[in-house]
Amino acid sequence: AADFKAYLTVDSAYQFSVFPESGSLPPCDDPEGMQFFVSFTPTEYGKSVTGKLVIVTEEMQWSFQLRGTHPEYSAPEGNAKVSSRQDKEVLRALAEAQAKRRPGQRRK
Repeated sequence: AADFKAYLTVDSAYQFSVFPESGSLPPCDDPEGMQFFVSFTPTEYGKSVTGKLVIVTEEMQWSFQLRGTHPEYSAPEGNAKVSSRQDKEVLRALAEAQAKRRPGQRRK
């Protein structure tokens, strides 16, 4: 077993993260091995972003180029419907509100 540190280089995009960041690597003949989880959480669509993951022990160093990909966009389906008519209740409430603002006028 060897103690390790895992980190992303300073030029890596902030949307990347790695877990665990430190610990102990099992021996190389261990069938379980060691899993590292790299997550990419984009906050907007646009160009692809990159990063570099480095894992270091006292005797070895590994580095991995990371390329973040965005989920495929699919436009929502359905029919758009816009109504340009006011609901009768809304019109009634507006008329009442206007009548209250002008105390000298009567509603017809």
